[in-house]
Amino acid sequence: METRVKQSRQGILPNLRTARGFAVLLYSYLVVAFLLTFSAATLMLSSLDARHAERALTQQQAFWAAEAGIDQAGQWLNARSSPPTCPGFRYPCNLTLFGGSQTFGNGSYSAVINLPASNANSSVDRYEMTVTATTAGVSVARTVAFTLQTESFARFAWFENHDQFEEEDDLDNWFITGATVGGPFHSNGQLHVWGGPVFEGPVSTVAKTVDCWHGCPRYDTKSPAPPNDYPDFHSGITLGADAISMPNPSLDELRNNASLVVSGDTTIALAGTSILVNGTPYAVESNPVVFVKDGDLKLVGGELDGQLTLGTDEDIIIFNHVRYACNPEDAQYDADCRDENGQVTRNDDLAGLVAKGHVRISDSAPANLTIQASIMAVKNSFELQNNTRVPPKGKLHVFGGIIQNWIGITGWFDPETGQYVNGYREDYWYDERLLDLAPPYFPTTGRYQAVLWQDR
Repeated sequence: METRVKQSRQGILPNLRTARGFAVLLYSYLVVAFLLTFSAATLMLSSLDARHAERALTQQQAFWAAEAGIDQAGQWLNARSSPPTCPGFRYPCNLTLFGGSQTFGNGSYSAVINLPASNANSSVDRYEMTVTATTAGVSVARTVAFTLQTESFARFAWFENHDQFEEEDDLDNWFITGATVGGPFHSNGQLHVWGGPVFEGPVSTVAKTVDCWHGCPRYDTKSPAPPNDYPDFHSGITLGADAISMPNPSLDELRNNASLVVSGDTTIALAGTSILVNGTPYAVESNPVVFVKDGDLKLVGGELDGQLTLGTDEDIIIFNHVRYACNPEDAQYDADCRDENGQVTRNDDLAGLVAKGHVRISDSAPANLTIQASIMAVKNSFELQNNTRVPPKGKLHVFGGIIQNWIGITGWFDPETGQYVNGYREDYWYDERLLDLAPPYFPTTGRYQAVLWQDR
């Protein structure tokens, strides 16, 4: 009995060893299979990541090439002395730039500029530049579009070529407490402030400092004499900006595009969709540019329903309010701004006043005068007649812009008190429609401004 039991145990032990060995072997196979599968998956993911990274880099390279093409196309446009035209003046058209595809880095780009139809009654044209870039190796295409338009002087709420008064070379123009300028402001000279004038739009000046009467350490280097001045630049200020040249004083383009040219001193009144020229009515729609040659243009005011530019090679004299039929400052409540269904419509009333000489406000003009227009004095200034003898007349409300060669005097203030003692206090507001609109054939700066950028 004892011998049989021993034999039985000896028979069982080898079977157990075999089962355990098989289990270990199976486990090892499973571990190896898992590791192989994991390694393969890791290699596959790494390969995908590498391909994704390569493609992302290639897309970025294509984008860089497209950006380079846009930059070159912009330089090409800015380098031209005048805007490009379509072959045979057949508009619109697409011009391929640089003779075709251009190599850049690991790829190439091709640039096309779309020329607009010649805009009737406008000096503002838009140009869309489209650049398509491709890369070598992994083929990737990227298209970028950039829209520019000719920059009109009408886009400025305030522009001064010289920061001093025309006949007083040592007398500067000061923006003081209570004065407000809304919209883009540029000076080819220096900005002078007293107290806390407000500038709603972006400000740029060629000077590297702001001249503050009492000192303003943030913007000038003079020793402050408290109380410091505190100009309020809502949209920032750029010091040391590039100068912007005034247009040719001959005003040839404006005169050549005038549908009505009148000689000698001329009186003009605004009468809705008509204008009265020396008492004779003319439709604004068919006479968007009126030019007075060899004489002053006397504007007796009124309301304008339409788009009109009045120009002269002498002076413009303003005798009364100049307003739009649909008041863009109060379009929600102005009945003239509603269509036959009572819906508020986009106001298209727009006026430009352009004089080779002065644009003057008559000393008989009413108090709290309103002028809704873009005003330009190419060689001289915008000023109030007899400004040293006119008593305080409240605010001069200009909705649009003032562009002048020399600063003109519209009012005098006492620097000790900040109170006006003669003329008007400035109340200048920007017409935001002028960001992309301009009165008919209003002079341009010779530059282009960005309108839209798209990554397609």
